[in-house]
Amino acid sequence: MGDFTFAFDQIPINDVASTSHQAVLDHWYRKRGDAFAPSYRKFAIDELPPHLIPQCMVIDCATDYRFRFYGTYIVSIHRHDFTGTRLMDMVPRVSGAAISDYVDVVKAARRPVAFNAQLLTSHERITGIVSLCVPFSDDGKNVTAVLERLLDGPELETYRHFANNGYSAEPTVQYSISG
Repeated sequence: MGDFTFAFDQIPINDVASTSHQAVLDHWYRKRGDAFAPSYRKFAIDELPPHLIPQCMVIDCATDYRFRFYGTYIVSIHRHDFTGTRLMDMVPRVSGAAISDYVDVVKAARRPVAFNAQLLTSHERITGIVSLCVPFSDDGKNVTAVLERLLDGPELETYRHFANNGYSAEPTVQYSISG
C-alpha cells in the first residue's frame, strides 16, 4: 500500500450527541463538579457502561505523552496493545504524532472536544470516524490526561479492516488537523 493521509477536523460537541458519547459526557460532567475537569481517578472509567470502554483510550499528557489505557476494540484496530507506550513509539509513528496534536487541542481548550477524522488513500476514502475527547486534571490547574472515545459504527469497522489489512508498518503519511 502507498501513501495515506489522516485529516482531523474539530467539530461542534453537539454534532456527536450520540447516545454512547452522551453517556461519556454526562459521566464526565457529573464527576468534574465545579472543577474545569475531573481527575482520571475521580472519573473512574470502570463506572462507564461496560460496552463503551473498549472504544476508549487514555493518554497521559502532563509531561511525556503515553497511553495509560488502550481499549480492547482499539487493540483490535491496531493489532497491538499500546498501554504504557509513548505516543512517539507507536507504529506507524505518524499515528502517535497525530494523536499528540489533537491532545494538544484538548489541552488548550480545557473542555470536551469532538473530532471527525478522515483517512484518505489513493483508492479509498474513509470518513466519519468520530471521536469525543475529554480532559482530566490531577492538579486542578492543567490538563494531565485525555480520554478519547471512538464512536462505534460502520466507518470505524471499515477503518479497522483497513488498519488490519491495508498499511505497512512504516507508510509515508501526511496528516493535518484543523479547528
